[in-house]
Amino acid sequence: MAAITLQQIPVAGLDIGALTAAAAGGDTVQVTANETGGWDVAPAVFIFRNGDAASKTVTIAGAAPVTVAAGAIGIFPLKTGYGGSNVAITYSAVVSCTVGAFQLP
Repeated sequence: MAAITLQQIPVAGLDIGALTAAAAGGDTVQVTANETGGWDVAPAVFIFRNGDAASKTVTIAGAAPVTVAAGAIGIFPLKTGYGGSNVAITYSAVVSCTVGAFQLP
C-alpha cells in the first residue's frame, strides 16, 4: 500500500489535474480530525479517476464497494471521525487509474 498525502485546498481553489497513480496493493490516507462541536469543519475527499475502458470498484475503510464507470471520476468523503488514523483504500484494478486526497478549507 502506498500512502497518499492529504492536500489542503486553498480558498482560491486547486487544479487537481496531477493525480498520482493508484497502487496495485491499495493506498492509505491519513485523515486528521477537524471537528468543532461535533461538526466536520474541514471535510476531506478522495478522488478516483478511472481512465480505463472498464469499470473499477473502490472500497474505502471496509465500507460497501462503489463502482466507478469507465472514463468516470469518483468522489468519496473521508470522514474525520477516523481521528488521524490511516484510512485503507482498495481497488479491483488500477490500470489507467489515478487518485488524490484533498481537504477543503
